[in-house]
Amino acid sequence: MNTTPYSLKNPSRFTRFLWWCAGADPHFMLESPMQDRVKYAGIGGIVFATGLMAVFAGYVAFDVAFGPKVMATGESPGFNWLAGVFSIFWGSVIFNLDRFIVSSTGKGDGTDKITWSEFKQAIPRILIALILGFTISKPMEIKIIESEIDVELGKKQKEKREELDSLSKRKYSAQIALIDADIQKLETN
Repeated sequence: MNTTPYSLKNPSRFTRFLWWCAGADPHFMLESPMQDRVKYAGIGGIVFATGLMAVFAGYVAFDVAFGPKVMATGESPGFNWLAGVFSIFWGSVIFNLDRFIVSSTGKGDGTDKITWSEFKQAIPRILIALILGFTISKPMEIKIIESEIDVELGKKQKEKREELDSLSKRKYSAQIALIDADIQKLETN
């Protein structure tokens, strides 16, 4: 076994940013072996990607909920600046929550087995992670199937319009017949 120390390269700014995303202390990371550096950079990448996905999902959610409704006009809505500001705020909230979850996760008791006390400590983090996953995925899911929703909505609107038209015709057909009869009487006199 080779026990000679090896020299580690200075990390890039991006690697330091990923460490920060993972909640790792850069002072300790500089003293850590390469496998820990890579591990925390990977964890930071996941946290950063979650925040970035939350920005996109926040934009889609806010734009769908409060943006212009273009189905009737068929116009292109353009960029919604209000949704853009909200999405950056939402992404920041999700990023910080995820960063908190990751950085507050302890090492446990050092064994591979998950004990009940470790599981109890993880329950709030698991719930927050589930909420984050739901809030990030649902707006994207709705946007992906938006065209199918619009087609079904158009069908329902057409059916309802035809139903209301037939009801109107039935309701007023007797009155129209009486008016037509009155018009015929007036024209023959």
